[in-house]
Amino acid sequence: MFKKKYLINIDPLSGIFTDQKGKVLLNPMDFVGNLPQSQNGSYPAVKVFELEAEDGVLLSAAVWNMQNRMVIELSASHEKFGSDWSSWSKESELEKLEWLKSCLDSAGTPVGNYKFGNVTANFDPKGGFSSAWLSYST
Repeated sequence: MFKKKYLINIDPLSGIFTDQKGKVLLNPMDFVGNLPQSQNGSYPAVKVFELEAEDGVLLSAAVWNMQNRMVIELSASHEKFGSDWSSWSKESELEKLEWLKSCLDSAGTPVGNYKFGNVTANFDPKGGFSSAWLSYST
């Protein structure tokens, strides 16, 4: 089991991300109507921040628009989770999933429904990856 690492705080009312010192890392409202549109009508992800945890895991966030909902996807990368497809394993992806859930827990927004929208964390067996999503009602 992972020790809870305090990297970020996510306000359960607004969904605003802050760092340990209270600096705003991501305000979802800054992106409403401001995401670039690609030629095929979908919205590409905009990388917002990367933070390194005490255990060396790199947490990154990207914002994108999906079916008229703004989504922030959190992902984690570290050698212990596999660094490429040749070192990929389901076990390491499930370990990554637990790390992401622990991060959400310590941020004050475990998986669930909130005023701003909902928080999920899943392993996608077809895609072979784990991630956490914050879906905002716009």
